[in-house]
Amino acid sequence: TLLLDSYEKNKKNLGDSVREKNVSGDIEGAVNDNLYCPEPDKEYCVLKSTADVRIKSNFACNKKTLMFIDGSLEINPPLKNSAGSDSLSAKNGCIFVVSGDVNILEGGDASNNTSFKYDKVNGYILADGQIIIGDESYKRDHNTNPVIDGVYINGGLQSSKSNYDKSILFNRYLRLEDRLKFPLLAIDLHPKYGILGEEFFGSKYIIQTIELGVKP
Repeated sequence: TLLLDSYEKNKKNLGDSVREKNVSGDIEGAVNDNLYCPEPDKEYCVLKSTADVRIKSNFACNKKTLMFIDGSLEINPPLKNSAGSDSLSAKNGCIFVVSGDVNILEGGDASNNTSFKYDKVNGYILADGQIIIGDESYKRDHNTNPVIDGVYINGGLQSSKSNYDKSILFNRYLRLEDRLKFPLLAIDLHPKYGILGEEFFGSKYIIQTIELGVKP
């Protein structure tokens, strides 16, 4: 793809500070775990998969990371920025380049059925397919008016899906009293992703700078 070609042409500028690794299936733990990019002298981590990838809950993007997925991506929130904490990093993060669909699952119960909160996804997602926000159907099975979590993206979502399909599909909806006050999907761009995009792809590539809240 174009982004993979851009990376391959630009990676010489990263020198010896980049580590490449082939992955597939379940991804869990943290980027700097032994399975991925543990070397402290490798500032950049590039993970490549020719199959579907499933990001498990609490996975931490705690290095400058680029992931190419020739397949679909499944994310079970929260997707963290630091291992063992909920803190944001000023420089580390994951950029996902996905040829297929991206499914953001129900994640954990952020609200604990008490007050409205968000499932958090720290990362920038670029997908050729559709981005699908999954419902929290397990909450509806035993509660007539459950507190449904929203989805908060610290990073960004870009989908090039066309052919009359929505680029972002919402299968989740909030209860009425929360729907009037909060967006279901909130996107907050962190400026580091523009820097990461330039470092990985070269100065000609620009991450879209947009912040929004969506009430479908």
